[in-house]
Amino acid sequence: MEKGSLKEKKGYLVVERHADGQAWILHADSAACELSGYTAEALRSASPEQAVKDLEVSTVALGDDRELWILDTADNRRQHIAELERMNAALEEALRSAEAANQAKSSFLSNMSHDIRTPMNAIIGMTSIGLSHIDEKARVQDCLTKIKTASTHLMSLVNDVLDMSRIDSGRLTLSETLFSLSDLIHDIAVIIRPQAEQKKQTLRMEIGRIYEESLIGDPLRLRQILVNIIGNAVKYTPEDGLIQVRLGQRLPDGAAESCGQEGEGSVPDACGQERDGGVPDADRQERDGSVSDADRQERDGSVFDAGRQERDGSVSDADRQERDGSVSDAGRQERDGSVSDADRQEEADRVYLDFTCEDNGIGMSREFLEKIFIPFERVNNTTISKIEGTGLGMAIVKNLVDRMGGEITVESREGQGSRFQVVLPVTVAPRNRGEAALPAGGTVLMAECRDDRVAQTTEYLAESGFQLIRTRSGLETVTKLTEAQYEGCMPCALLLGQELEDMSALELASHVRQLAGNSFPILLVSEEDWAQIEYRAVRAGVNAFVPCPLFRSRLMETLLALVGNGGQQEEARSSGDTDYSSRRILLAEDIALNQEIAMEILSMTGVQVEVADNGREAVEKFEASPEGYFDIIFMDIQMPVMDGYEATKLIRRLHRKDAENVWIVAMTANAFVEDIRLSREAGMNEHCSKPVDPERLQDILRGRFG
Repeated sequence: MEKGSLKEKKGYLVVERHADGQAWILHADSAACELSGYTAEALRSASPEQAVKDLEVSTVALGDDRELWILDTADNRRQHIAELERMNAALEEALRSAEAANQAKSSFLSNMSHDIRTPMNAIIGMTSIGLSHIDEKARVQDCLTKIKTASTHLMSLVNDVLDMSRIDSGRLTLSETLFSLSDLIHDIAVIIRPQAEQKKQTLRMEIGRIYEESLIGDPLRLRQILVNIIGNAVKYTPEDGLIQVRLGQRLPDGAAESCGQEGEGSVPDACGQERDGGVPDADRQERDGSVSDADRQERDGSVFDAGRQERDGSVSDADRQERDGSVSDAGRQERDGSVSDADRQEEADRVYLDFTCEDNGIGMSREFLEKIFIPFERVNNTTISKIEGTGLGMAIVKNLVDRMGGEITVESREGQGSRFQVVLPVTVAPRNRGEAALPAGGTVLMAECRDDRVAQTTEYLAESGFQLIRTRSGLETVTKLTEAQYEGCMPCALLLGQELEDMSALELASHVRQLAGNSFPILLVSEEDWAQIEYRAVRAGVNAFVPCPLFRSRLMETLLALVGNGGQQEEARSSGDTDYSSRRILLAEDIALNQEIAMEILSMTGVQVEVADNGREAVEKFEASPEGYFDIIFMDIQMPVMDGYEATKLIRRLHRKDAENVWIVAMTANAFVEDIRLSREAGMNEHCSKPVDPERLQDILRGRFG
């Protein structure tokens, strides 16, 4: 019952009591009359105790001889007490929640103090060691390498805390940016593979059916989700462990699944193969919802029992059925005819990313699975305590997945491993250009032992009218090329895999280059880090590199560039080929140490750098320079006199030809999505967050200068 209605039911009497014990009613309000059944005049002449004998009475002393009597019905009083008890219970629950939150935050601060001091100890300690051995180059280099590693870890801790803070305050926003799925997955592989190799782990990244590679969304947050999940798998899997990552797409109507779909024009790919590290059909059936609980329980090698219960962060049977049997409420409404044309069009412009990461690591207990997505929670055991982290990574992942309209499920068994599954809806980018035509009926020779890689490549080439001829060894490859050369029917190109029966891929490349000449295109398709093998590969005769996981767009674009140019493609620039001595950069930065760092990094490329101490000085230097004098302006945001936003706006409004076109890059500690949006609204072209990554600066220069 509402508080107001309870108050209206109360009646009030003013009673005067004399020394002899007699009492008279001096005043009665209308509610008192209604509750007692007396008129006001009758109450004033009646005995107070007799008039209210059937009512609940509370008294309040007004003076030496007067009292205020508060009248209420018994039912109304019971309801009022019940309401007060409910309010008290709610307050007690709020108090318990607040105390639990405070305790969790106190525990988090304690953990963070340890986690922050650990890399700080390394940074300070290694700095001292380096200074004390300044003449020993090897020792100093080792110290600097460890300082860099500790600094990177410290930065990740800070980013996690800031991200969680923005999520809690509701200030986290998602961008809508055009991005390439193949570029995104390649970046993730570059980040994760060295970590897995350091622990001697086997990391398999398999690509299933991909319908659209050009997408619209927030690539930074999507990468954060996938890197967090795969990074955790690497972190919590022991040496020599196995981590399997699978990515595919499915269409909104659910007619085609991302992995193992053998529809029209496709062949079984890496996500549906049982050979060479592929995934068994039974695993695919489990993901598609076509396997029973009994079958799943009996499946050999499974680390999960059939009787999984819904946990915090896991998914109920109903949710699992919806995931496996349908794609979204919008898709179900469309089938039922209850969706508008606009909703139907919006759903048609989407694809669903299906991501799975499975490992055979230490796994998680059922108790911890209930708390895996709760901020500040960490497993408390001797194994985990040796692994650095904040306990925020999965909480951030869960919040980001929810914000993107997706879902995440976790299955794990302690001591045997974990499986994370993520489904995310992503908007398809409009097609603005068609794929360039390739010679119809051409053949491509591929030297590769892995069946799954050959099957995937065969599908990609078949869609573009190419026929693939497969060899397994270097000897067989050279023999086929010799015969083809003699018969005058050379293949368009050679694709070199990373596993051959009798020799390495680079050895074969060297033999083929001697046999076929400089004009014959040789592509290396590999999971290797191109930066590490580029020098040897180019010397062996490799024209181009296609990274794995293998995407159709990367393969066909590279093949087209080679075939279209008759096999002559400009070799990729090596890391040392970055002489920009003819270029000029204006650096707007107010802190002397930051100026020194940026100038030192930029000077490695030979670029000429001029410095402005604030935004006003940057505008004045640009305005005083000849047109086209500065090629790039690196602009800090928070500066005295004039900030970077205002300085950029003023530069863009100057009446000179290069004012609109000069490349302005935000170089700032303001690193959130909103900050990137604000910098673009001010007229900046790119965003480079601090601490400044030398590779990021190199990428900006390469992207601008070529």
